[in-house]
Amino acid sequence: PYGARQRLPAGVAGTRALSGAANPQPEFEDASSAAAWWDARLRSPLCTPDDRKAFAAWCTASEENRAAFDRLQTMVRAL
Repeated sequence: PYGARQRLPAGVAGTRALSGAANPQPEFEDASSAAAWWDARLRSPLCTPDDRKAFAAWCTASEENRAAFDRLQTMVRAL
């Protein structure tokens, strides 16, 4: 559903930077890049319940998204 360049859902995560300042929605080259953004967002103290809902929607939007996030978590745990 996000195509080759991934875009985050409007109105939730991605409409602001991790600092909380207004920013255009980030675009990503692939699911792995989006997964890295989500990892940082979810670890941020600024992460909101809406962000977590948007993450859940992103994960269920495609198996590629979920697999990319799972691969990243495997790598992070190995560090």
